[in-house]
Amino acid sequence: MNQMKRITHKPRAASRRRSAFTLIEILVVVAIIALLVAILLPSLAKARRQARLTLCASQLHQAGLALIAYQHSFKRFPHQARVGVPGCDTNAKGGQAIGV
Repeated sequence: MNQMKRITHKPRAASRRRSAFTLIEILVVVAIIALLVAILLPSLAKARRQARLTLCASQLHQAGLALIAYQHSFKRFPHQARVGVPGCDTNAKGGQAIGV
């Protein structure tokens, strides 16, 4: 009569619950991300505008260096193109008349 009763434990409801995100939690995370993106967009646009200004200034600097190098090589600056300038003498030395 030494039979032991087999004790079975029923799993608790909390331990059976799967660890997954609920719809509300996912929507809250998406809303927070959307809010952060909305806050960052103006500063990203400002950074993009500043990058364009920096690129333009760099290109102007490179053009100036090219003119100085030309002047050092040929002891004069390149001819200036006069594009359709009214009252411009097209026979004058030192320039090209374009569109006259």
